[in-house]
Parts: sequence; structure tokens; C-alpha cells
Amino acid sequence: MFRLLISLCLRKLIKPNAMKLQLTTLLLLFTLFTYSQTNFEKGYFINTNGDNVECLIKNEDWSNNPTDFKYKLTEGSEIQTGNITQIIEFGIGNSFKFIKEEVDVDISTNHVSNLSYLSEPEWEKRTVYLKVLISGKASLYFYASPGINRYFYNLENGKVVQLIHKRYQTFDRNIKVNNDFRQQLYNSFLDCNSLEIKDFNAVNYNQPSLSKIIKSYNDCSGSNSNYFETNNANLSFNLKVKGGLNVTTLNNLNYPYNSNRNASFGNILGYRVAVEGEVILPFRNNKWSIFLEMAKVQKVHKETENQAGKVEFTYDFFEIPIGVRYYMFLSQDSKLSLHAGHARDLFPSLEVNYESNGGFKNDAPSGSWFFGAGYHFNNISIETRLNIKAVIERNTPNYSSDYNNLSLTLGYTLF
Repeated sequence: MFRLLISLCLRKLIKPNAMKLQLTTLLLLFTLFTYSQTNFEKGYFINTNGDNVECLIKNEDWSNNPTDFKYKLTEGSEIQTGNITQIIEFGIGNSFKFIKEEVDVDISTNHVSNLSYLSEPEWEKRTVYLKVLISGKASLYFYASPGINRYFYNLENGKVVQLIHKRYQTFDRNIKVNNDFRQQLYNSFLDCNSLEIKDFNAVNYNQPSLSKIIKSYNDCSGSNSNYFETNNANLSFNLKVKGGLNVTTLNNLNYPYNSNRNASFGNILGYRVAVEGEVILPFRNNKWSIFLEMAKVQKVHKETENQAGKVEFTYDFFEIPIGVRYYMFLSQDSKLSLHAGHARDLFPSLEVNYESNGGFKNDAPSGSWFFGAGYHFNNISIETRLNIKAVIERNTPNYSSDYNNLSLTLGYTLF
């Protein structure tokens, strides 16, 4: 796949039409993006007949609670959709578990500019998939839909109810909070002597705090607390070293007032080395990251001839790319990626010399947009990247050119 990607990009690089080059690159990246999506993982679902079916579920790390999900019965079978009318429970190991419940949901807004004057919840009955956070004698659940984030709980096989927490405003525009969830928990956990009133007064309406008191009650009751929320909420950091080949293409260097200054240099082969810091973002199954590189590209130097004689082009610079990367997991050890961003040239030195009539120099910084794709296996990665620059136009008024870089690098993740 990457051999084809590089071959097609090189073919386009030697053509003068930069717009065609950009469209071709975007098309290739889109094709790669649609080729592989979130991996299907081993899971199960329970249908309305009570049948427990093992399957492969597409883990989409939903930001809002889903009403359906994609699954396959076997690796090679077709993708099917399970929905809330057919499936009462589904999950993947300890990663997540959703259960179907009919509950009363407080639908009042939490936006300061539109707070209700009522302190009591504004209930709406809904049939939803609740995300199980902790299961035990006492269980904790979460429900999110646009503009709504609510926690629910129940005891053993009792009714699932929402923990009440509502911001509201008074008629003199003061903001107050209904924290009835603390009283709800206190009334439900009276049989636990190790929990005191101060423990309930200290509980906040968020997952860590609610999980802590649910676990305390389960411990007090001799019940295990099974956790299903395993995603790391903290940022993680990778440091990588990279090295590889860099192909620079400079065609159609054009000066409209003197055709003797026009030239094309074709492809120029060199090396590229870089150090990259990458921050993995703690959502969407760790599929998104932000990265920053410090790279040295071999000095670009080439001579050619135009109608007036020899023309010499030299460009030397460091490069600082910053961008975003999207991972597509193939297995536990391997994944594909797409990335895009912007690079700035640091300490640039640009020089064009004409044998017949002098030349010009410029050290003004320039930048470029870039697009790329990669394959990663454990700590090893291989990436290809296309930079679309405007180095001549930006640094030297009246000149124009088609200037691009295509790189192929091998990387190693140190940690």
C-alpha cells in the first residue's frame, strides 16, 4: 500500500500542476482513512429473548450513550447493527458494558445563560442504554446525550434511579445547586456503619467521587466492586526518533519580467532526521494525538540549465512541524495512522544563482502544510509525508514556483 502511495505521489511531483498534486494527495489519504476504521473486539450481547451471543463489537468509545452498535458474529461475517429494541445488554470484557433501562431523566439545561427557576428536576421518561461504571451490591451508571450528563445508581436488583444534581437560578439572578444526590445516597446506605454524614457531604457529582463512595459501601457490605471504566483519563507522552529519505521537487521557477531567470530543477534526493514528541489524547480510544517535531533536512542543492546558462539552487533549513495524528488499530500490536499539520522553517537560507545575470538570497522564514500516513508495529513505525511549500513566492516577491517535499522515514519510539 505504501509503495503505491509513494509511487503515485512521485508521479504527481514531477508534474507542474500543484493543484492536481494536492487533490491527488487528499484523495489518497481519504482512501486510506476509509480503508480501516475502529477495530472489532471480542464481546457479547444479550437479546430480548435472553440469549447471550458472543460476537465482535466495534468499539467506538461513544461520547454520547449509543442507541445502537455494530457487530460481527465472526471475523469474516458481515457487519450487523444491534439496536435498543432488540438488545438489552452488550459489552466488551471489562472495557465497557451497556444495559437497557427505562428511566426518568432530568432534561433541564446546565447552561448558565438559560438556567431554570425551578429547583426540582424536569423529568422525562426515556428508554436508554446506560453505561455501567461499577457493578456490585450498589452499582453506578452514566448517561450522556447532547447537553445532558447524568449519573444513576441502584441497590442489588432494585430500580435504577438518577442521582439528582441540578443548577438553577433564583429570581434575583443568583445561581444555586440542588444536591439531593447526597441525601439519596445517605438514605440508601444507612445499613453501613462505616460511612458517616461527613462522607456524604463531601461527595461531588463526578465519576471519581461517586465511584469512591459506591466502592466504600460495597466494601462495607462485603460485595465486590466490578469496574467497567478502564480508559486512562490522563495524557500519555511518546518520544520518537526518525530518519529517512527526503525528495524535494522544484519546478517552474518563474520570473515574469525576464524569461532568462526561469528554471526547473526536478527531483532532489536527500536525508531527513527528526525527534518527535507526541501527546496521546485521553478520548476516542486513544486514537487522536498532537505532535511536535524538530527536524533537519539535508541541504537542498542542485544545478540545472536554462536558455541563458547554468542556474544553481540552494536551500538549507531546520523544520518544526506541528500537527494532529489519527490512529486506526489493526491489532493489539499494529495500527495505521493519518496525520496533517503545518511546518515552519527555522534558520532558513535560500540562494539562487544565475551564471548569466547574478541571483538572489533570502533568509525569511516560510511554512508549509503537510499530509501523511503511516504504519506502526510495536515501537517501529514507517511514515510518508507530503509538504506543499511556497518557499520561493513567500521569500522573494515576483517569483513563483512549484516546490514540494515527499519524505519516507523510519521511526522508533523510545518511550
